[in-house]
Amino acid sequence: MGGIQWQIVKLAEKLFSRGCFRPALITTDKQSPFAQAFGGCGFEVLSVPMGNAKIIPAARQILHILEDRNVAVIQTHLLRESLIGRAVRKKR
Repeated sequence: MGGIQWQIVKLAEKLFSRGCFRPALITTDKQSPFAQAFGGCGFEVLSVPMGNAKIIPAARQILHILEDRNVAVIQTHLLRESLIGRAVRKKR
């Protein structure tokens, strides 16, 4: 697990402890070290296929998850995930 991933986990812990919000991770691999570390903090880890999936169906799945949980903040990285995130933001 890289340095940025550890920073994300630590930031999520800090924001949660201050009562800002409850972090959740949407990933393609729930068994990755990053997902395991995030879930180990007690946060929700959800899986949505994004790797070879079409952008619009993946965005619809994520939008459904966000609406069910009343999510206010979306943070993405990597090109494909960023494109999916942009499609979600346009609908939201």
